Amino acid sequence: MDVYYDYIIAGAGCAGRSLGVHLLPLLEQRNQRLLIIDSSFEHLVNKTWCFWEKETGIFDHLVHCRWDHVNVIHQGQKLTMDIRPYRYKMIRSMDFYDYTSFLFDASPQVHYFTGHVTSLTSDGQLATVIADGKPFYTTCLFNSIPGTIMQQPKKFNYLLQHFKGWTISTTEALFDPLQATLMDFSVAQEDGTAFIYLLPTSETTALVEYTEFSTQRLSDSEYERRLIAYITGRLGISEFAILEEESGAIPMTDHPFSAGNKNIINIGTTGGATKASSGYTFSFIQSQSLKIAAALRDDKLPTDTLQPGRFGFYDAILLDVLSSNKTIGADIFFRLFKCSPPERVLRFLDNKSSLLDEGRIFLRLPKTVFTKSLINKIRRSFIH
Repeated sequence: MDVYYDYIIAGAGCAGRSLGVHLLPLLEQRNQRLLIIDSSFEHLVNKTWCFWEKETGIFDHLVHCRWDHVNVIHQGQKLTMDIRPYRYKMIRSMDFYDYTSFLFDASPQVHYFTGHVTSLTSDGQLATVIADGKPFYTTCLFNSIPGTIMQQPKKFNYLLQHFKGWTISTTEALFDPLQATLMDFSVAQEDGTAFIYLLPTSETTALVEYTEFSTQRLSDSEYERRLIAYITGRLGISEFAILEEESGAIPMTDHPFSAGNKNIINIGTTGGATKASSGYTFSFIQSQSLKIAAALRDDKLPTDTLQPGRFGFYDAILLDVLSSNKTIGADIFFRLFKCSPPERVLRFLDNKSSLLDEGRIFLRLPKTVFTKSLINKIRRSFIH
């Protein structure tokens, strides 16, 4: 097997595969070669990735379900919002993996190596990957393999968005497939911001997912207890079948992620593509991949592919609010959608809002708690 490639991607998850697809036209145009390395290319667990967008994205044909109307529920109040021109979309990871594998298999420019990556280094000109003891070289290495963060709890906040969801089916038509519930806060909030995420894909099937923002994951039995309580109590469904299940934990932190080192560029969550205050990742991965592909077309080394700027500062303040006040998150998120047009809120959560948008949003939020967290964030910024 050859050891030099024009580009190497370490990690064949969502970020690595997304970037690979965005690079395909460039590879074919310039007859360049891409190597993708991972410890396994099997995909055994199906997950759902959700996002909102106005446009028809590069993976739009993979969208399993989409909604024009979304709900947010809190303390007996239900907001039903028409989010057009946005649409809320769901892609199933199995469909994504099958499609990207099909594209890569059909391209003579794309190569695979199955092995455990143990080292990523660069001398400034060549980057080296060691996988299963074998060296591979490139002038441009993209890494999506998560590393270990040395936490600094006195300086930064660290939460997890952890979840467990069931895709359930019922014999009766009990769901409205035209409306997705982004957040139903009618669950206990004492451990942190918690909500149910309900995505109906037909009148008889839906993804029901318990999500919590806190520092520790729950036991499997506790997730299941809370899901059953919601399905039987809140939804009033006594008989249902579990078709699929998914679970995971997404880091929510204002700890800065490294963009990379020399010609090693971090991508995906490893490169800061997870929005710290919401956990949404898929659309930010696509934005990052587009910027990388554009830089390479211009023969530039892609650096600073995600620049949160003031949005990173906003995320840090909200994380401090959520970390310091475990029970206030539901009120904040509900007020966010209740007091501002949904298009403005989605622009803001997408890091695409204007200063005028942001000013209007901030005026509607509780000033005392955010001012306290703003002061706290400034104070913590001086800690070394």
